[in-house]
Amino acid sequence: MRHFHVFQHDLCHPQSNSLLCFRDILKSVGPNLKCVSTMTVGYDHLDVEWLKGAGIRIGNTPNVLTDTTAELVLALLLATSRRLIESHKCLLNG
Repeated sequence: MRHFHVFQHDLCHPQSNSLLCFRDILKSVGPNLKCVSTMTVGYDHLDVEWLKGAGIRIGNTPNVLTDTTAELVLALLLATSRRLIESHKCLLNG
């Protein structure tokens, strides 16, 4: 977990989706903790109820990968249906 000091308030930024923000870890950051941000779409790994009770804001990135995921799925479907990898290997092998 990285810990940044921003404008006299502390910001906690977990770097991993599997990292659980336990109360004791957050309490060790200090009483100035005002925000916990995560670079994930969800926030299941955060103790939301405790954070709300402590008056700590939560930031995440909803819908950031929606278009990218859909584009990847379409590309994989096209590559599979047209047997693109096999065709490429045949082309390379002559």
